[in-house]
Amino acid sequence: MNINAGTVILPVGGDIDMSSADELRTTIDLLIDDGCGRLILNMEKVGYVDSAGYAMLVASARRMRAAGGVLSLVGVQPNVYRTMYLARLVDFIPVTRMTSGTVPDIEPGARALWARTAKVEPDDLAATRSKVRAWLSDMRLTPDQVFDMTLACGEAMGNAVDHGCGCALVTLTAWPDRAVMEVTDCGCGFNCATGEVPKPEHGGNERGRGISLMRLLVDQVEISSRSRGEGTLVRLTKMIS
Repeated sequence: MNINAGTVILPVGGDIDMSSADELRTTIDLLIDDGCGRLILNMEKVGYVDSAGYAMLVASARRMRAAGGVLSLVGVQPNVYRTMYLARLVDFIPVTRMTSGTVPDIEPGARALWARTAKVEPDDLAATRSKVRAWLSDMRLTPDQVFDMTLACGEAMGNAVDHGCGCALVTLTAWPDRAVMEVTDCGCGFNCATGEVPKPEHGGNERGRGISLMRLLVDQVEISSRSRGEGTLVRLTKMIS
């Protein structure tokens, strides 16, 4: 479980059916009672949801709304998403499908609509996130897409501040079909020689968890060395549906 500023990312360990729905409901109820304002269920390992599972998700989403919060699902497998669509669950709960890790290339000759850049303030990441959220709100994104992209960008900015040298920049480029966010720093928080990204360990590699979260929330995550000078570039892409 990952907790970040009132947002809880809860991994669901397996299928949601009549034998497991009550246990998951109890966990969700405890989080709501504890004041969770945004609950994101990581559904990557869920290959099946039965009617009891759907009823539990709807009831939990209603309880979250009544408490002033939002419950959403990310990393939903294609077959599970298809049944959720048929059951009209996607009309009631924000659902993000499992991404393939690749997005279509930008069409040759396509032009960006606009681009904006700001310095990442190491001592006031909230102010930078607010600026990013305002930029994203100027695009054709749903409120949930804005939230997901802002959360993913926040993870990238946190990594840049933690592993860089305090000179990180964030740039949002608006394209007709996608939002592309780039966070650059002058450090090297992952293996720039091999491109390997740290994986979460039992002891808790928070940066590895942050990268995993980014990959759940956006359509593509690219991490590389900067083309000029030392540092890391994190590029986040969210397609506009």
